[in-house]
Amino acid sequence: MAALSVMLAAVGSLCGAIEREAVDPALYGEKSRAAVAQAHGMRDDDAVTAYIGMDAARQHDVAQTIALYMALGGEDAPLAVDELNEKEISHMNDVRRLISLCRTMRTGCISLAAGLAVLSFTTFHSSVLGVIFTVAVVGLLAGLGWITWIRRQYAFGKGGMMEKVHQTILSNLDFDGKGQLLEVGCGSGAMVNRAALTWPAAKVVGLDYWGAMYNYSKAVCEKNARSEGVDDRCTFVHGDANKLDFPDESFDAIISNYVYHNIMGADKQALLLESLRVLKKGGVFVLHDNMKPQMYGDMNAFAKKLRDMGFEKAEYVETAAAIFGSKSRAALMMLGDSAMIVGRK
Repeated sequence: MAALSVMLAAVGSLCGAIEREAVDPALYGEKSRAAVAQAHGMRDDDAVTAYIGMDAARQHDVAQTIALYMALGGEDAPLAVDELNEKEISHMNDVRRLISLCRTMRTGCISLAAGLAVLSFTTFHSSVLGVIFTVAVVGLLAGLGWITWIRRQYAFGKGGMMEKVHQTILSNLDFDGKGQLLEVGCGSGAMVNRAALTWPAAKVVGLDYWGAMYNYSKAVCEKNARSEGVDDRCTFVHGDANKLDFPDESFDAIISNYVYHNIMGADKQALLLESLRVLKKGGVFVLHDNMKPQMYGDMNAFAKKLRDMGFEKAEYVETAAAIFGSKSRAALMMLGDSAMIVGRK
């Protein structure tokens, strides 16, 4: 019975995760473009447009239509998108039925666990089983609520947490606003744009791999920069943080936010050193991440290593409490080891 309750909780959570992903417009827009670019080694968005048959703006509109179609669920229904062929529309119908099945299964898991909890108390007279199934129901609902809460906290204009993260990083960057600033792992370009608005005389470069699992692409970054009125000073390039395609001492300032921990198999301190390689002597930096000791090692020792290498300033600063209110609240958002290396080369 205990195993059954665990299984119900796991299946219900999985179904909820599948549904959330399948009704996300980014899956059919930015993620789709990024997947094509990565699979075919395309760095030019025009090449992606030619391959897919629609530019980023049109695909964004199509993605919204598809996501709405998916959110409705149920049986086959007309999907009016000229760019999709018969095979692709058939595939979309398969996904739509999968979403409907996931909703049914998720509701069924919660209902079954709730029913078994009631039966355990009233018919089987087993308080232990009743408690187990009650916990399973509560766990399912709490899990769904927790994931929704995290997404809301990170969303711009809602929880506002990412704005606070960006503010913390830029306020700790001792930059005079002259020259070039690089963000390693720029995502959608949000912090690049904020940096450009903060320092109107600076040129800002955003670099990202734009992996297929994320909602971002070069086209999205450029669109966001245009909407902020800073596209004339912002450049976005495809690149790999393991080996930056820039000469030594190319930039006057370097920033990064929650990037390096996502790079599987890489030595995290080596990644930091590679980012700092392209920083000019006298340049400033703030490299921020979830710096778990088991991933990063002793970061106070790393800061000392930088100073021993001749860096004018290098400090390890924990940010979890300052950004999230407390380290425990940061841990709830899976960012309990948030910290930054800050200084001047």
